[in-house]
Amino acid sequence: MSRIVPALALFGVLAFSQGVSSQVKAPVKAPLARTPATCVTVSASVRAEAYGYKHVVTLRNGCDRPVVCQVWTDVDPEPRNSLQAAPGESSEVVTRIGSPASAVTASKECRFL
Repeated sequence: MSRIVPALALFGVLAFSQGVSSQVKAPVKAPLARTPATCVTVSASVRAEAYGYKHVVTLRNGCDRPVVCQVWTDVDPEPRNSLQAAPGESSEVVTRIGSPASAVTASKECRFL
């Protein structure tokens, strides 16, 4: 009888641990959908010139598909400029020459091609 009790105890531990492990499941996370809003960045830079500043908007495509974007700055919200970039590439556009503004912020609205 002394050998039966430890064997039953071991069986109970094994059965319990297998039951627990089969009941606890890690949550399955769906992959995040990559959109141009999450994988395309724009930045604005200011370059000093003889008469004011040149404003340049640079688009960087970190997506796995080509994008086309409308870009603008807080200094010149209109007209919007269109830029395209293949995956991993960048493109830029000059939005103002001779500006008195020495600081500028860029914005974008993009879609996949």
